Amino acid sequence: MRWLAVVVLLVACSAHGNPVEKKYPKSEFRVSRFEGYKIEGLTLWRVVGQSMPDRKGDQVVVGVDGRGGLVEGWPLMQRAAPGLSPSELTRRVFDMLLAGHGDPLDPATDKPWSMFPPEHWALVKAPSVADGVLTFWFVEGEMAPRVVRGTLELKTGELARRSARDVLDPPENAIPGIRDCQSRGCVAIIVPNMHQSSHP
Repeated sequence: MRWLAVVVLLVACSAHGNPVEKKYPKSEFRVSRFEGYKIEGLTLWRVVGQSMPDRKGDQVVVGVDGRGGLVEGWPLMQRAAPGLSPSELTRRVFDMLLAGHGDPLDPATDKPWSMFPPEHWALVKAPSVADGVLTFWFVEGEMAPRVVRGTLELKTGELARRSARDVLDPPENAIPGIRDCQSRGCVAIIVPNMHQSSHP
């Protein structure tokens, strides 16, 4: 039955044209079959975008269903997620939602990177799921890499990231100070990398 399903999917693609190649033209993307894992009822494809001098191209996994419909992003993640471990969920996040940008981290298998402050690396934990939220850590950026915490709401698909620096020193902590200044009648002037106030 599994082989029959695969044949049906391939026939649907050939009959209507590959919807992946329609959305991602060959002039800009490389499209190939993806065999890293299976999702029932779908044929998986890897789409690779063009690289830039300071940034590698997007690499995303998408699916095609039996009717020739394109399934990608959060709808694809939903079909891939049931029963997976946190580490495998994290792998799917990078394949389907983060376009392959970033390197997942796990202190059990990864040694500290000397370019990062020890306090940033100390935050890194293995991928975990608690209260319906997947939390994972990864290195983001090529020219100026940084340690980042990612969270994914498994019910809604809301994906958020916060740098280790902002985890240790949340920027929203500055808001009470600004409000206190305003309550005393001063005007806060905020410019990049500089905070100063002037009193009337």
